[in-house]
Amino acid sequence: KSCPYAFKLNVIDGIEKPQSALAHLGSDLHDLYEHVQLGDITIDELDEQTNWLFDNYQELYDEITLERMKSRADISNASFKKLYPTLLERKATYEERIYFPIADDLPQVTIAYDRLETDEDGELHLVDWKTGKCMTGKKLTTDLQPALYLKAIEHKYGKMPKTFTLIYLSDVDKKGNYKTRVFERINNNEFKCTVRGKDYIQNIDEQIK
Repeated sequence: KSCPYAFKLNVIDGIEKPQSALAHLGSDLHDLYEHVQLGDITIDELDEQTNWLFDNYQELYDEITLERMKSRADISNASFKKLYPTLLERKATYEERIYFPIADDLPQVTIAYDRLETDEDGELHLVDWKTGKCMTGKKLTTDLQPALYLKAIEHKYGKMPKTFTLIYLSDVDKKGNYKTRVFERINNNEFKCTVRGKDYIQNIDEQIK
């Protein structure tokens, strides 16, 4: 809406906008965390693998950018190490890509979740790592990711997850604890995220419409 020419270049001409440095880092860290969960690398090898990434970044980014990236990587890895023991408590699948329709006359949408857990009652719990700033305010009711991800899981598995948790690995409080946003199922079309005593409601069908 803000720039039809940018839309033309990206969607019609297929010219992809280059990733920012922090987005590049976020994508690579997501891959590392997946490999840790799959057992391809151990949690103790995480920092070593991250250093290998930065060896490859040297030719791509300037010194100031590399410092910002390193700071974010260090915080994210520290958060993931704190989180890791809890990840072993539930059965889970990782990094699955799902294509699904949102309307008969529109192209399919694709999502790729980071982690889908199943609890002892058979309920599904969707988890997504974030390496940016924690979502706040009105965006909790209007951001499209929760609605589309939850709808994708319902399409693939035939039921809505019980929760969708966004874990902000690089956004930590004064005690160094990572921040989260948890959307809890009210019914099959509404999810509630409570922040500081205030409830934010995501209406799935309304968001997708």
